[in-house]
Amino acid sequence: MACKLANEIRELQKRMEGMKNNPGSQFPPKLWAAALKVAMAEVAKKFNRNALQNSWLSAEKYIAEILGGKTTSTHCEYDVVTEEGYNVEVKYSQLGEGCNYRWRWLNMFGLGGKGKKSCDVFVFAGAKDDSLKDTYPDNSPYAFFVMSAKDVKKIMAPYAKSEQGRRCLYTNPRLIGRFGKLLKPFLTKESDLKNAVKLAGQRNEK
Repeated sequence: MACKLANEIRELQKRMEGMKNNPGSQFPPKLWAAALKVAMAEVAKKFNRNALQNSWLSAEKYIAEILGGKTTSTHCEYDVVTEEGYNVEVKYSQLGEGCNYRWRWLNMFGLGGKGKKSCDVFVFAGAKDDSLKDTYPDNSPYAFFVMSAKDVKKIMAPYAKSEQGRRCLYTNPRLIGRFGKLLKPFLTKESDLKNAVKLAGQRNEK
């Protein structure tokens, strides 16, 4: 990642220098230096954002920090324990490659789909598609969907596909289609995440 970032910045510097040395350019050197600094910061920001989005572990830690909770061990049946004592399973998905971008959440109910997840709340976190900014409620690096375990079994389970013995979910980031429409009411702002998890935990107790 660091090597790729360095190469990107070097190419950016070359392009900026080429523009600076263009006889037709009317911009003073100080202005070009300022423009280059801003452009380099944007490139670094893009790479940092991608690094964050491409790690399920980063998503778990990110959500745990927002919830004020603690992450669990790797082999635990849930990922985060909140201050109120709710067990939260974080399901993270990168944005799929190709022209048909989609989120893909694996092993909803545990490995092999055997229903071993003993959590109260699911937080589905999808890496955002920057071309669909208007679809999402805030500037968080993730789109969050907060559901109680009961919600998941009732609403999402019928749409889970079997893939090599695992129960998986697919959806387009535009949230279109029947499943997307069912999922959309659970789309949650980052600032509302803590309260949404608490309410989902309470729903699961009923």
